[in-house]
Amino acid sequence: MWAFNYPHNVINEGVKIPNCNDVFCHVLPQPVFPTPVYESLTMFIVFLFLWSIRKKVKIPGTLFSIYLILAGLERFFIEFIRVTPRYHFLGIEATQAQIISVIMIILGIAGLIYIKLKPEHVLQLAKTTPKAINRPPEDVQEIIETTK
Repeated sequence: MWAFNYPHNVINEGVKIPNCNDVFCHVLPQPVFPTPVYESLTMFIVFLFLWSIRKKVKIPGTLFSIYLILAGLERFFIEFIRVTPRYHFLGIEATQAQIISVIMIILGIAGLIYIKLKPEHVLQLAKTTPKAINRPPEDVQEIIETTK
């Protein structure tokens, strides 16, 4: 399954399907990469990675920031093989998803930087709401002590 022509595609791209009276009656003339399959496989690998590090990550927000970076990278690169319209944005030609992906990556990096520069602030939040992060209060206290 290396290419697919997406009959009855919802963006009505391609050649009209003969004798079709439905709303979506187009098929792509050239088969394209099945990017949904690639995305599913890639994000499953990301899930396995995040699941494997979940107990090692002690500071709240770290796992989410890592997710933002990885999901942004995945979507940014998959867009190079997708058939989607490109926009001119700040002198750069990119798809809408690539622009959003860059924002996700920047937010993820900013989150990690914030957590690194202000761990006491993040951990103080965790200490005041231990049930919100599913950790007993003594576990949160231990995290606070180890980051000093």
